[in-house]
Amino acid sequence: NIFVLLVLLNLGFSFSTSYSYELKYGNGDGIISTSDQSFELNFLEHFLKINSSYKKYDLFIEIEYSDPPLLGSKKNNLSDVINSFYLDRKFKNSNLRIGNIYSLYGAGLSLYTFPDQDIDFDNSVKGFEYVYNADRINFFLLSGDAEVEQRTNPAIIIPDKTFDIDVGIVGFDYDSDFGYGHFLIKNQNTIIDNLTLQTFIKSE
Repeated sequence: NIFVLLVLLNLGFSFSTSYSYELKYGNGDGIISTSDQSFELNFLEHFLKINSSYKKYDLFIEIEYSDPPLLGSKKNNLSDVINSFYLDRKFKNSNLRIGNIYSLYGAGLSLYTFPDQDIDFDNSVKGFEYVYNADRINFFLLSGDAEVEQRTNPAIIIPDKTFDIDVGIVGFDYDSDFGYGHFLIKNQNTIIDNLTLQTFIKSE
């Protein structure tokens, strides 16, 4: 439905849109890394990436239909097929992004959000990001929340660690004749459920 809507918009308005489609298929056996035990490993994944622009607006959508997936949970319903989405609005000296935020602050030590489909990982923040570009200095503001899923063992197909995160960031970075630096204030709340807490407990 989303794909058809964007095609119709392109026909009726001065939209510029590009599409990228990827198919992953496998039918065979997998081996558990901790033993020689094998299991049936079948997967069929479809990925559609849509980039669209209209005047000062840019739109990105990644749609995944996986049944069954190689890693993670199956995605075959309209409510869960959108992997990521963001809308950019460009101004004269600033930029506003709403949706999944992928950014790097403090050389990645303060915030580093990125997707990696090969390991079924995405720690993006869902919210908004505003960046103002001045002469040799950039001011930024970010706020949002995320549900981050991880694995205690790379061989696990379904993630067994879940973190709910709320984060807010404000700051600036500068590039002068004397060097580069940044100043950042970050407020983050992390909620860990009981099942995830139990994975940190080591039995003796």
